[in-house]
This record gives sequence, C-alpha cells and structure tokens, in this order.
Amino acid sequence: MTVERWTPEQAVREMYFFGFNGFWHPSMRKFIREFPDHLRSAPSLAPLVHAFSP
Repeated sequence: MTVERWTPEQAVREMYFFGFNGFWHPSMRKFIREFPDHLRSAPSLAPLVHAFSP
C-alpha cells in the first residue's frame, strides 16, 4: 500500500480480486483498513513513510 500509494479500499479490492476470503481471515481486513494509522504512528515503520512520501 505504501509503495503503490493505495488506499485501504484499493488494497481490500485487490485482495478479493485475487481470492481473499474474509471468513477465514477477518483480522487481515481490519489490519489493512487500519494500516495507514499504524504507518503514521509506529516508529519501526517511520523509514517507509520517508522513503515513499512524495
């Protein structure tokens, strides 16, 4: 998502396109939707924010 600058909705759409089954992995969908917040707040992900920001 960071490299492609996708929204969570775009990432979830691609997951379903490639056969993702939310029944078996409900926490994955939640993680994807919350990822932008994690990216901004997690110190360990700070290098990604700076590496791929415009």
